[in-house]
Amino acid sequence: MDIIAEILETDSLAEEKLAEAREQSSRLIAAANVERDRLARQCTEDCESYAEVIRAENSDRLAKELESINARKDAELSGLEALFEKNGEKWAEEIFARMTTVK
Repeated sequence: MDIIAEILETDSLAEEKLAEAREQSSRLIAAANVERDRLARQCTEDCESYAEVIRAENSDRLAKELESINARKDAELSGLEALFEKNGEKWAEEIFARMTTVK
């Protein structure tokens, strides 16, 4: 009978060990899920921060480029206005003369 008692005791201990292992496994899985969720949130926050930095840099670059384009446009428009101021009357007379000349 001693052998049967030992087998039953060993079986009981094995069941306890198995239950402990399952509990530990559940705790580890829960901890891993919590860490996964934390890392996912951190990743999202980091990506959003990086995207905001890139948006700000692009916005600044765009503003500078637009300022440069507008400055060139204003300079060219001033040149055209000066040219028209100088030659506008002569051009108007030439256009009028061409339109009124009979061929």
